Amino acid sequence: MVALLEEHNQFIFFPEDNSEDAELAQQGGYLAIDGSTIDLFTKPAYFGETFYDRKSKYSLGCQVVIMPHNLMIVDYSLGQPGKHANLLPDDHWVWADSAYPLEPWCIPPFKKPLNRQLTKDQKTFNYHLSKIHSLRELCINIQTEKDLQVAVHWIKCCLILHNMIICFETHHCKQDKNYDQSLE
Repeated sequence: MVALLEEHNQFIFFPEDNSEDAELAQQGGYLAIDGSTIDLFTKPAYFGETFYDRKSKYSLGCQVVIMPHNLMIVDYSLGQPGKHANLLPDDHWVWADSAYPLEPWCIPPFKKPLNRQLTKDQKTFNYHLSKIHSLRELCINIQTEKDLQVAVHWIKCCLILHNMIICFETHHCKQDKNYDQSLE
């Protein structure tokens, strides 16, 4: 686990200004955001009530920002459900699901108006937007602060491994000559 965490910044990062991904950003819409809860086995002994979520369960909140065209994770937030940091640099915006508000930085699907139907274009937009999701639920037992730290590190390792696999399969790694030489 320690070895993976040491590689964090090598595999989870926003694209550099001169990259192909940055060119996509200039065209708009190169990021997507989604959140999920990771169910906890029981109420944590360590600040237990802060992990009580809107679904009346105890859970750890996880929110990720990805690039939909290659599924690379560029940032994430872990913590109590519903409490996440701002993950976006200035002048960036993201695709999101219906749990997010319509904001200049956030484009969620169209919501069905009361007693009305969505238009064909709105339904088409929502259909394509619904294809951008990647989190699954897990079950973790947290009884101490150390358990919480282990759970967070374990989830971080999963996120790093996700990007490592994509990186190695597509040669989409951050350019670092020292790192490339260490793999030879």
